[in-house]
Amino acid sequence: MFGRPFVIAFVLCAALGSAATAAPRVRMGVGGGLHLARLTDQSDFLNPKYRPAWSAGLALDAPLGSRLSLGSGVRYVEYGERIVFTLSDGSGGVIGRFYNHDVYRYVAVPLRLRYHPKGRSGLFVAAGPEVSYLTAVWSELRFERPVALIFEQGPSSSERLAWLRRWNFALAGGIGWELPVAGHAVTAGVQYTHGLTDLTRSPELERQTRAIETLFAIYW
Repeated sequence: MFGRPFVIAFVLCAALGSAATAAPRVRMGVGGGLHLARLTDQSDFLNPKYRPAWSAGLALDAPLGSRLSLGSGVRYVEYGERIVFTLSDGSGGVIGRFYNHDVYRYVAVPLRLRYHPKGRSGLFVAAGPEVSYLTAVWSELRFERPVALIFEQGPSSSERLAWLRRWNFALAGGIGWELPVAGHAVTAGVQYTHGLTDLTRSPELERQTRAIETLFAIYW
């Protein structure tokens, strides 16, 4: 499903694991979370809303001092959107509605500088870039009329990918809390991720990723 980017991510995970073994202070872990995601659109016609999505992957935390650390890793993350088009007659009656649902699937490598004002445990703030690669796009289209509901599969993933830029660059910032648990460290936080790359190849349309994320991780 993921092809070459998945292999690259796997190799990177192995390298991160080796780094963690070589440097005992570097912590490896697993994490993920749920978030609200969308793609921006320049027109008022589409007006896509935030929709539920998720992420999961390996996490790395490298101390840079008593109050600073560098967080990274490899994760799978989704962005998506649902858009509704309503068709009306001259009197305001509804003829039908089109529902379009798209899911954009990425393999991403984040890099977050974390500041711990009270040491390793407790509150921290984090900010930094994230580079991701679009591996697939899932799409569904359905048309609803007063007496019928018709489902159609949208363009294939390969067709959608041909219209899009595969690499995405984003900036993220957030706040979290770290708690020691049974010799491990558990973190929970919230961050906003702001895509900077125009995903489309069209000069007439610009679309970028947005996400409000809740993130959880455990480090050993």
